[in-house]
Amino acid sequence: MSSPGGQPDHSPHLARIGTIVRERRHAIGLSLSALSRQTDISKAYLSVIENHHSPNPPGLEILRSLEQALLLPPDSLVTLAQFQKIPKSFQAVLRQLANIAPDNQTEPAPRSLDAAYLSGLLQRAIDLSAGNVNAVRTSRVPVINKVAAGYPSDFTDLAYPRGIADDYIAAPDTGDPDAFAARVFGDSMQPKYLPGDIVVFSPVAAVRTGDDCFVRFDDGSTTFKRVHLLEDQQLVRLVPRNPLYPTVDHPAERVAGVYRAVYSVRTIEND
Repeated sequence: MSSPGGQPDHSPHLARIGTIVRERRHAIGLSLSALSRQTDISKAYLSVIENHHSPNPPGLEILRSLEQALLLPPDSLVTLAQFQKIPKSFQAVLRQLANIAPDNQTEPAPRSLDAAYLSGLLQRAIDLSAGNVNAVRTSRVPVINKVAAGYPSDFTDLAYPRGIADDYIAAPDTGDPDAFAARVFGDSMQPKYLPGDIVVFSPVAAVRTGDDCFVRFDDGSTTFKRVHLLEDQQLVRLVPRNPLYPTVDHPAERVAGVYRAVYSVRTIEND
């Protein structure tokens, strides 16, 4: 397949290496024997290349010898070979993406993984083929609370020993062996957290003003609120997300522990 100027079209849309080699050899008047002598490649293997009888493209040295003997642009066959090593399903994705340019202009599909990477098509193809979810590592996290009535005791850990609970949940790995979970009840943290949601907290996670945190008081009661540190951390302000509940300031010495929420787990119900 040749361009109007007599040069073979090297687009992977249209031609494979064998087709280019055969057409270029004919165009410059080389016999198979003459090409074999110039490249030191056997006639039998040249025939295999030209007739696409090998599932894999030739090696790098052979391709460069053919480029030189056939007066082809440097790396023209090499880059095409790189493209042909890409799985066919992936080639189709790259071609499809290459033909959907932002300005509605078509552009040739890249002939190598390097070209696909530099053009951004590789990442787009990976995103398309991989879908929109990735597997994550999980860890077994103790769920430490039972439902307890009253405000502000949204949570209670019931004095469980470290890492021990009567229930566990598989949660995204926090990298914190002391991570724990608690079940939300009540509506003080709606709309972000709903009753029944399970929230995972990490004792090693740095707490920042405005974070959602599990808070334990010195009397053993606990709550789940947004935490704001006030007056050089002498006061701790607990802010519900639900505006129907009051904001309450507590002396910092009354607060025995503050643990930042890092994940939430929600049961999915069909609409």
